[in-house]
Amino acid sequence: MIVGNHDSSWLTKFDATKYFVSINNYLEVSDGQRGLILCHYPLVTWKHQKRTYMIHGHIHNDTTSDYWPLLCSRDRILNAGVDINGFRPVTFDELYENNQRFKQEYLNKER
Repeated sequence: MIVGNHDSSWLTKFDATKYFVSINNYLEVSDGQRGLILCHYPLVTWKHQKRTYMIHGHIHNDTTSDYWPLLCSRDRILNAGVDINGFRPVTFDELYENNQRFKQEYLNKER
């Protein structure tokens, strides 16, 4: 589990370690093909950023923040939010494709 900004209150009410392999704020993992950095909040810099992917949540499909153009310009920053991923679990390839489409839609609106 990657802890998000709304998780602190309910995580204190029971032993969540019974239900999750790990509970982290930040985690470096691999899916066997690529390195993945997992964090609830989007990061613009991380370890091995030229060969790993930063997968985040938190911002949903909000493109109004001043940092959005920077996130949009980075192919290796991927939003795992349900808002842009069809409100269902997705594979890495689907996640990547959904992010590319979402970012391109934003860029097309800005022109």
